[in-house]
Amino acid sequence: MNTNFIIRTEDIKLSEITNIYVETESDRSIINNLKSNSQLLLIGSRGIGKTMLIKVAENELNREYSTEKVLPVYLSFSKSMLVNNRFDNKSFQYWMYAKLLNEFRNSILEKGIITVDSDPFKMLFKQEEKSESNLDKFIAILESSWRNQRKIEKKEIIEILGIDESNFKVIDDIDFIKEIIKTFCVKFSISKVIFFFDEACHNFIPRQQREFFSMFRDLRSPHICCKAAVYPGISYYSTLQLFHDVNSVVIERNIADENYIESMRNMVRCQIEDHRFREKLEKQGECFDALIMCCDGNPRLLLKSIEQASKGFGSFKKNNVNSTIKDFYRVQIWQEHTKLSSFYPGHKEMIDWGRIFIENNVLIETKNKNGKNGKQTIFFAIHKDAPESVKSSVRILEYSGIIRLHTEGTKVRGEIYDRYQLNLGVVVAYEDEKSSVERSKEIFENLSVKIYTEYGKNSPVFNGINKGISLGSESEDMIIVLNNILQKSLDILDLTQHKKNELQKINIRTIKDILESTEEDLQKANYIGPFYSRKIHNVAYNAALEYISG
Repeated sequence: MNTNFIIRTEDIKLSEITNIYVETESDRSIINNLKSNSQLLLIGSRGIGKTMLIKVAENELNREYSTEKVLPVYLSFSKSMLVNNRFDNKSFQYWMYAKLLNEFRNSILEKGIITVDSDPFKMLFKQEEKSESNLDKFIAILESSWRNQRKIEKKEIIEILGIDESNFKVIDDIDFIKEIIKTFCVKFSISKVIFFFDEACHNFIPRQQREFFSMFRDLRSPHICCKAAVYPGISYYSTLQLFHDVNSVVIERNIADENYIESMRNMVRCQIEDHRFREKLEKQGECFDALIMCCDGNPRLLLKSIEQASKGFGSFKKNNVNSTIKDFYRVQIWQEHTKLSSFYPGHKEMIDWGRIFIENNVLIETKNKNGKNGKQTIFFAIHKDAPESVKSSVRILEYSGIIRLHTEGTKVRGEIYDRYQLNLGVVVAYEDEKSSVERSKEIFENLSVKIYTEYGKNSPVFNGINKGISLGSESEDMIIVLNNILQKSLDILDLTQHKKNELQKINIRTIKDILESTEEDLQKANYIGPFYSRKIHNVAYNAALEYISG
C-alpha cells in the first residue's frame, strides 16, 4: 500500500476533510470564530493550516444549514496575480466583485435554495448558456489579462455579462451587490452569509491589497460578514483598522504546549494508510519527535521533512533524519526565502538583508547563548522603533516561516520590543551538531523565553540596509514580476518526474506553457488519452498556481 501525504488542503474534497483533520483546543476556538458573526482575519504563515480551518468551518456550517440558516461561501484568490493589466486599473476590482457574486450564486444553487430552471440571476444576466455562466466567462477573461494587455471597454463588459447598462454596478458598486444578497436573504430566510476569502493578499502587490481590504471593510451588513486568510507581515491593510474594523486571530501551534508532540503525531497518523510505515515511525519515536520539534507547528514542513527523511516512505532511520534536518532547515527553507527576490526584484534588498541578519547575527548570538546556559533559547527581540526597512525585512521572514512573532510589545528595561521566535529546525541545522535528533530534544526540553538577544532601535547591525525602503512602497512592476515567475522551468514544480517528462515531450517546459496549454495539447503526447490528459493538465495547472501563490 502506497503512502502519499496530502500537502495542500485544496487537494481534499470538502466531504473528506474530517478524515485527516486533527483538532486542538486552539483550533476549535478559531473555528468557532470563523463561524461567528464578526469580521475576522485569520493570520498564519505558509503551510500552517489556514485553509484547513476554513474548510472545517465551511463543512460544519453546511451540515448545520437546515437549522442555523448560515450560508458559507468559499472564495479562493489564488489566481489574483494573473489579473494583471497595466492598461486597466479597474480590472482587479471587477474580478473581485464578479467572483463574489458568482460564488454566492453557486452556493445557493448547490443548497437547492434556487435551481437552474428558477434562477433569479437570469433576469440580471441575459442570454446565458447552461454550461457556463456569464460571470464565469468574464472571470476567465480577467484571469487571462496577464496575457492580453489591453483595456476592456465598458461596452464589451456589458456584452459579455449580458446586462443592461443600468446594471453595470453589479461589478462596480459594492452596495449594489450587498442589496442583491440582502434580497436573497430576506426572500429565502437566510440568516447570514459568511464569505471565506482564502489566499487573500498572498502576493507583494500593495495596490491589490488596498483594493481587497477596502472591499473587505465595506462588505458587511446585518446579512453579511467576511473572514479572510492572510499571511503575517506582508499584508498591507490600507484603511482597514485592526481591532476597530475587524478582529484578528493568529494560528499558532505552540511548541511549549503540553500536547504539542501528540497532536502533531496524530496529524501525521491520519494520513498514513500503510501500517508498516506507521510502525517504522512509531519505532523510531525519537526521530519522529525531532522532526515535529523542528517544524515549529507547521504541518506542511513536517510532512515534507518526513517524506524526505524516509526517502519516499521507505525506510526511516536516524542517519537520514539527521541529514534531512540539516538539509531541510539549512538549505531548502532558505532557498524558498531567497527565491522571493527573483520574483520581486524591488524587494530584493529587504529579502537578502533579512537572511544576512538572521545567519550572521541572530543565529550566532543564539548559539553563543545556548553554549553558556543549561537553559536554551530560540528567541530574539527588536525595538518597536527600529527602522521601517528592518521591520519589513523581518515581516518577510515571518511570511517564509523562518521566524514568527512570539510577543508583541514586551518591555525590556523600560523600552518596548517585539520578541520573535526562530524556527527550532533552523537553529539546530545552523549549529551543525553530529546528532540533530538529540540536539533538537535538548533545546526543546530546556527552552527559556527569558533568554534572548536584543536589537535596539539604533543597533549597528541595522546599518547595512537602506532605511528608505519598506513593504508598503510601490517598488515593483508587477508585469515584470509575473513574467519572471512564468518563465520558470516546470522542473521547480511539485510534480512527479513522469509527469514532467510527459509535458516536456510536447514542448511544455515553463509555467507559462502550462497556463497556456489545454487538455487537447496534452493528448498529442504518446499514450495520453482524454482521461489521463485531463488528470495531468489539472495537476500541472494546480502546481503552477501553487507556485505562483506561494
